[in-house]
Amino acid sequence: MLGQRHGGAGVETRDTERCSEEMTDGATERRKNKRYDVEGIEGCLTFVLNVRILNMSLDGMAVESNHMISVNKEYTIKVNHKDELLDLRGRVIWSKLYRTVVSDEGDVVPIYRAGIRFEGVLSEKTLSLLEFIEKSRILTLEKRILGRFNLKSGDAHMQCPHNFTVKKISLSGMLIESDAPLAADSEFVMTLTRSDDGKELSIRGRVASLLEPELADEPYRIGIEFVSPTDDDRKVLKAYIDSLL
Repeated sequence: MLGQRHGGAGVETRDTERCSEEMTDGATERRKNKRYDVEGIEGCLTFVLNVRILNMSLDGMAVESNHMISVNKEYTIKVNHKDELLDLRGRVIWSKLYRTVVSDEGDVVPIYRAGIRFEGVLSEKTLSLLEFIEKSRILTLEKRILGRFNLKSGDAHMQCPHNFTVKKISLSGMLIESDAPLAADSEFVMTLTRSDDGKELSIRGRVASLLEPELADEPYRIGIEFVSPTDDDRKVLKAYIDSLL
């Protein structure tokens, strides 16, 4: 999960296997590919959160999620309401751990709540938002046009770009450094960009290992396994790696 710094399932610590030297979990096939130390390669992926809307007004909304939502991050928010899609953009102004629940498997799951202030809504999407609120509000004795209304049960998706730095790379995976962790076994389409000429490469990767930092200002070291690359993908990746050497 993004934004959390604690141990748990799928998280390796420095007292266990030293995964800073390994990009994946030890599969023999992946060891056949030589790893290269690289510099000047930045990466980006889009992290998607499923959230439940608690309430909404013209200036913002409150949401609930089982993933931490980072304060001061800007998110793109997609809200579905009766087959109508509303695109919004907002910045998180507060976030807190609200409670914990126990899953059917016996795991303790944190539940977070966050407040989001919309950006650019009034000038660009006021009419759509007013219509959305009008359709979604629960009727009460108070009918303030600019008031805060509870929404009927519904979900939304929040998208946020997540940046990282590539430290090692091979034809089968890479080692990256990130300010926030990624959930074990989660998959993302990742875009790599060379800082000198802007050359880009997009590839799908799976989180294979995670090493937590010893100090708060140190990055997470995350092992990424490339997922089912085609022969053409491998050719493009090899050419990209060759251009780095």
